[in-house]
Amino acid sequence: MVSLCIVLVAISFVVFALSGHSLVGLVIGVIVLDIGVQAAQISNQSRIYALKPEARSRVNTVYMVVYFICGAAGSAVASLAWHAFGWVGVCFAGLAATGLAGLSHSRSPLKKA
Repeated sequence: MVSLCIVLVAISFVVFALSGHSLVGLVIGVIVLDIGVQAAQISNQSRIYALKPEARSRVNTVYMVVYFICGAAGSAVASLAWHAFGWVGVCFAGLAATGLAGLSHSRSPLKKA
């Protein structure tokens, strides 16, 4: 499931790059991005809860702290990409981050899908 989510997120950044001046394209990209990210979030939380069921609260805290730190780092990278390369740079940065997520997922000992 997470593999499919990563593909959806990658597709959304391609849509963004190709339709940066089209409201319809941006809406489609946002919908695809949201589906991919939300489905991955649910799948990942299910996986981490299974690691240590008696410590769900602590495991979720660590997961969410890392999730938000990475989100903030992504925002910072996107800001730098915007200033250096504009919209295409932001889309490339998002696609590169998605590639890193795919690489990390492919090497994960927890990988199920």
